[in-house]
Amino acid sequence: MIKIPLQKVVQKGKTFYVMVADPRTIVGLLPKVEAGSSQETQRPWLKKKVIEISSYVAGKLKIDANYRALGLIPNNPILVINHPLEIKKETVEVKNGDITEEKDMYYIMIPTELEDGSIYEGSIDALDGQHRLRSFDPEFRDPKFSDHTPYQMIFSVFDDLSKNERKEIFMITNEKQDKVSTNLIRLLKKALGLLNEEEEKVFDITEGINVEPFSVLKGRIMFGSDKVLKGYKDTQLSKILSRSGTIDSFETYGIDNTEKKVKVISNYLKAWEEIFDVSYQDPGKDTLTKISGVRYVLYLFPSIFEILMKNQKPATKDNFKEIILKLPQATGIDNVFENPNTSLAFRGEGATVKLSKDHGKDLLTHINSENTNFDPTDGI
Repeated sequence: MIKIPLQKVVQKGKTFYVMVADPRTIVGLLPKVEAGSSQETQRPWLKKKVIEISSYVAGKLKIDANYRALGLIPNNPILVINHPLEIKKETVEVKNGDITEEKDMYYIMIPTELEDGSIYEGSIDALDGQHRLRSFDPEFRDPKFSDHTPYQMIFSVFDDLSKNERKEIFMITNEKQDKVSTNLIRLLKKALGLLNEEEEKVFDITEGINVEPFSVLKGRIMFGSDKVLKGYKDTQLSKILSRSGTIDSFETYGIDNTEKKVKVISNYLKAWEEIFDVSYQDPGKDTLTKISGVRYVLYLFPSIFEILMKNQKPATKDNFKEIILKLPQATGIDNVFENPNTSLAFRGEGATVKLSKDHGKDLLTHINSENTNFDPTDGI
């Protein structure tokens, strides 16, 4: 057994304690609960998340090309102790100059080794932070994190909580905490220089699309905590640009200049605007101006851009229109956004992506067929 000192804390008459301890000692006292199993006053724990934290603690997470995370966990899990654990008190003499005073000191005795079936199994519940704590379980601990590596954590410790008080703590540590949006996290990572090279490229493009005066999406993209009526989140648009192959298309044809990329994308979107008589600046209820519509047209971009490049035509609005107008012939669908057989696809991301990719293949096949049927003797 080891003796761990505690610091008493009182809030509105309720006493709890602050403890500094090695999480490798504490984790064995948690109840044996399988991953994903329901628990009364805490969420089920996820094995994947535990392993991710374990890898982070071991120092495997790279923040950027030159810095690897130390694996620090400065925020404190919240624990409740159960029988046979108990908070103990002793009175000690403390010298303050020439005066000797008696002071109450608090501590807890924790077993350092547990056998299966020990009465100490389940003597601690983690009301908050169980993923952090379980990441120190020998079953999940990363081999790079040695038993001899000094590692302490701060814990808030309760020894007497009613069911309602447990629910209150669960609520304040979960329901009442606003989750930081991925949009804001991305903006903060940009400011801190934490985006990788690929993320930087995409960010510069979305930023350009949002600020360049010639862009059809000028002022329509939300960065960080921005609010724009019927606007598009930077994280949404960046994900589409990356996964659709739009960024790859520029690299394939050696286009490195960000302003040129923004100009091409803007011309492409203008072509769609004019064909379907909609406005990205003043969007109505049209599917094309919603994020699902933007997803559809950008997943089509690689195919359309490939056709443009093979025909050695500049990426102007009119040249894009010429190709887009061939989609009805290629797919057999006059208006993909209103046709009852395709309009439902815009309700789900996966269905939209599949539809767009299928139409891209249809368009390439159609254009190739046109070129194959070309007769150079016509008009002679």
